[in-house]
Amino acid sequence: MIRLGYCILLIALPLQQANPDTKESSDSTAKEEAPIEEIQVFAAKPASQIRREIQKVDSKIYSMFNELNDDDGFDIVCRRRAPIGSQIPIKSCKARLYWQALSEATEDDDGGLDLRSVVSNKSDYAAELREKMFQLATENTALMNVLVKRRELVKQLESSKLDSK
Repeated sequence: MIRLGYCILLIALPLQQANPDTKESSDSTAKEEAPIEEIQVFAAKPASQIRREIQKVDSKIYSMFNELNDDDGFDIVCRRRAPIGSQIPIKSCKARLYWQALSEATEDDDGGLDLRSVVSNKSDYAAELREKMFQLATENTALMNVLVKRRELVKQLESSKLDSK
């Protein structure tokens, strides 16, 4: 007798769900038609990714500056060299005038290295370079936008460092 009740229940249940006149089936179709809620989670970029983006932006800034700059001595030249005692090359970007002054200091007549003149002139080169960069950025909005983007990336990197502590 109990088996017969189970059989009737098992047969009647699917029939009731298949019948479109029932209230329960119309509620379930309304639920199916409603859009599914979407939850978006935004994670902070890892510091390594931000550093790579800064390097790309730096390269773009240097190429734009070199195109806009009329004085070839202030063109930014990047070199990759491994420091003494290391096999890992480091990228160093400086004005062409600085590289030339450094080269001339190593070619001293006495065979020695006279870096005093290079170090004393470095601040002069840096001040002039900053002034030229500022002048070109005020004249060219594309360069200004790239400089602003770099500053935003540096802020992101600093905040990610603070968050990790």
